[in-house]
Amino acid sequence: MDRELLASILYNKLPKYRWFPWRKPRAIHIETFLSYNNSIYTILSIEDKFFYLPLRITDKPPSFLPSERVIEVDSGYLVEAEFTTDYIPSIRRSGYFSEELVSPYPLLERASSVEPVTLESSNVIVHYGCELGGYVVKSYRLLSRYNLEPEMLKILTLKNYMYTPRLYSIYRLGEYVVSIAIEYIRGEGDGGKPFYEALYETLSSGKRVHRIGLASLLGVEVALFHKILSSYQNQVYTPEDIGSGDIDKWCNRIGRLYRLSLRNLDMLSREYSWVDKWRIFVEDKIGVLVDKAVDVIDRVYRGLKKNRIHQDLHLAQFIYSRERGFILTDLEGEPAREDTERIEKEPVFRDIASLIRSFDYLSFSCIQGVLGRDTSEIGWLLVDKGDPSIEWKTIHTRALVNSYLFRIGRDSIEIIGCSIDRLLNRINDLIYPWIVERGLYELYYESMYRPENIPIPVSTLYASPYTKKEV
Repeated sequence: MDRELLASILYNKLPKYRWFPWRKPRAIHIETFLSYNNSIYTILSIEDKFFYLPLRITDKPPSFLPSERVIEVDSGYLVEAEFTTDYIPSIRRSGYFSEELVSPYPLLERASSVEPVTLESSNVIVHYGCELGGYVVKSYRLLSRYNLEPEMLKILTLKNYMYTPRLYSIYRLGEYVVSIAIEYIRGEGDGGKPFYEALYETLSSGKRVHRIGLASLLGVEVALFHKILSSYQNQVYTPEDIGSGDIDKWCNRIGRLYRLSLRNLDMLSREYSWVDKWRIFVEDKIGVLVDKAVDVIDRVYRGLKKNRIHQDLHLAQFIYSRERGFILTDLEGEPAREDTERIEKEPVFRDIASLIRSFDYLSFSCIQGVLGRDTSEIGWLLVDKGDPSIEWKTIHTRALVNSYLFRIGRDSIEIIGCSIDRLLNRINDLIYPWIVERGLYELYYESMYRPENIPIPVSTLYASPYTKKEV
């Protein structure tokens, strides 16, 4: 198969793939076209983006793959190469890829089974089974020159940080990291599972069930994460002083997210009549929070530090394991960011606020599960009558924040820019603007991709303990 034929096949097929960012065909240029045995390794150029797509010709496609991710050709079927057991052996033998061994796993050549960790990701994440439990390969479909995840995993692995999977190896095709092999961790669910179960029982039975120890563990894990990255002797990770340009940029981002969300709500109101009431509420009530967030950033962050942070920290980014705690599995950062934005430094409290906001999403789901009403009804219940989970959330998020500060300890001057004593008196102000910013990001995201969820970020932001001054 030559590149012209493959490009014509992919033109109509790719819009059906989960990782493809457009729902209609786009002109495809195949920048790299390499073949080895029954595999084809390609880098695609589509508009201004680059994608890695390895394909394998098979006699029979894997049963777990939906039909839209299988391409029938004269010689058999084309499937994404990671969904075959010999993907890693093949790229190692092909000679096209460079391999960096970080913490080598002895059985990379001996996978006996393959199954996707998920088919709903914008990357391809696959578990390869073998007698020792196997390993996971994550392949990046959308390529970025500023993808820091492999390097961050390398740093954390070499520092023996136990709350991310160990990084075994990195594979590059040309200038791009295209795949990584990491430790397989068997968990009980995502990071929200133990908290969801506790809150659901609290709301449904009236019996108070807390997971304060687990919330504290999260705080410790995030503090260690920030401490390791900030201590790495590389300018990409070294804490820096916050300047006026940073303050302006963050304030402008908050304003931009607010304006873009209102624009989207205006458009959605023409299609969904129920959205109009939420749009009015956002302008009337959330706008006040936006103004305050901008004022607080300008007032409290001058003279402090900015750091390399996660950017998109939430409970679903973790696997929960009773043995190892919360294992952070995704370090790519905020998916909607442009390439250069991925390497920007920001205050560590933005990560803390993002994690706190994920408790708001979790509590909304619990309330909805207990009451059995639709999303908009639950949203208005929180707005009109208050959040029935607010006491539970306040206890757990306070435990998270306090354990974070305790574990940062004396390093707070280097990482945050002031002592713990001063932080304790300013902590709500330091977190507040990032709660608002994250809520606006969620509103913008939902208005773009899941309009039925618009009430979630709006109502939980309005009823948040942090915007209600109850922490």
